Amino acid sequence: MLKGVFIVVPDEKMGLKIKYFHYTEPINLTYDFVSKIFETHLHSKSSTIESEFTPYKIISYFTGGGIFKGHEKSVIGIILNKDEQVDNLELFLQRNLDYGLLEQDNQSLNEFSTIRLPYYLKLNQLLKQTKIEDISEILIITGDKHYKSTLFRLGTTQNSESEIPKLYDNIINNKLLNPFIYYKLDINIENNVFLILRTEKISQKITEIFSAIKIYLENFFYYTLEILALFLLVPVITLIPLKSNIETGYFDECKSLLEILEQSQNYGDDFNNIFSLIINDDIYLTDTQINSVQT
Repeated sequence: MLKGVFIVVPDEKMGLKIKYFHYTEPINLTYDFVSKIFETHLHSKSSTIESEFTPYKIISYFTGGGIFKGHEKSVIGIILNKDEQVDNLELFLQRNLDYGLLEQDNQSLNEFSTIRLPYYLKLNQLLKQTKIEDISEILIITGDKHYKSTLFRLGTTQNSESEIPKLYDNIINNKLLNPFIYYKLDINIENNVFLILRTEKISQKITEIFSAIKIYLENFFYYTLEILALFLLVPVITLIPLKSNIETGYFDECKSLLEILEQSQNYGDDFNNIFSLIINDDIYLTDTQINSVQT
């Protein structure tokens, strides 16, 4: 469970300052502790660091390098229960940084911490727990001549960290074999980006679905989680408004998104309208408490 969010930024007088701190229970977050996290990030090659903070743990993201290159050198910290695991946050944070997260006021930052981030974490967990027929792993990895990092990862049969660079090398050398298939994503970043599937069998349906997913990813890469959910979880998700003044014909908490779209006279147009509402932060996706989905 999410216990807190903090943002540490450079300060001319103090060196660093805690710009923002939201918590769900009293937490003694000290200046010395966040200073150590910031200093560790300055000397780390990774944008993400996990720290012990008894009885919690902190996953912190450095916004001055790696995938976040081009933003102010700051730290975004996510405070969690000690035994909790959270991943796939980098693309979510990147889009919020692009929308000016570090410059927002407390009201907007509270909306990020109490609405957008918790809903994202819940959707990520739903995708991780859902069995997708014939697909046991989905990866998005990046590199140049050699593997650099994993940007997104889902699956019940996951490769170890030591195996992923070999996958990348096999793609570059045109040697990737079953049970993997991959798509090269044309995205405006410095490195190669590959979408990789581990699949028990390559069906026409999987090929059609992921060919469509590829187009969406190339245009809205930082919404990878939401795109995968819209294509793969339609029977088990529904829509919720994030703004009180949003009125559409898509809200029915008793119906899944599939049931809503099946009533549509133009499935494609309504699908795109829903996606537009998501990227405008007007609505979001949540689960309907069903535990499996077939592609």
